[in-house]
Amino acid sequence: MKEVDTYDNEIENSMVDCLENIGYCQAISKTICFFVFNESGGARDIEYKMGLRQPEVSIGTHKLINENIIDCQSVKCNGKGRPRYEYHRKKEPKEILNFVIDRCNKDIKERKELIGQLQNFIVTMDKDKYSCH
Repeated sequence: MKEVDTYDNEIENSMVDCLENIGYCQAISKTICFFVFNESGGARDIEYKMGLRQPEVSIGTHKLINENIIDCQSVKCNGKGRPRYEYHRKKEPKEILNFVIDRCNKDIKERKELIGQLQNFIVTMDKDKYSCH
């Protein structure tokens, strides 16, 4: 596992909290944070470093693969058992965070449009037809 820089847990925890408050689930928030601070790592690295269980790592990594933030390579292992994968960051840390910011701005724009539609309903409502009196 290659680390970009050494950051303390306080910064990582603050980033995870911020991502969760934005609306990302804990598994995805912690996986995003892992790859902001690390170039690569296996599922067990993510589990250990971010305090996740294997199913949560799977959810987070699948989401980031689908968003083209990381890629996955199978690692040959001796013997049988669960296949091992190594995940590699495809975007730089700032690009990852800008992706999240852009996604949030898009969501905000969509919500503002929906709020505008609701405001139009208020304006166009016939008071007599919809009043409670």
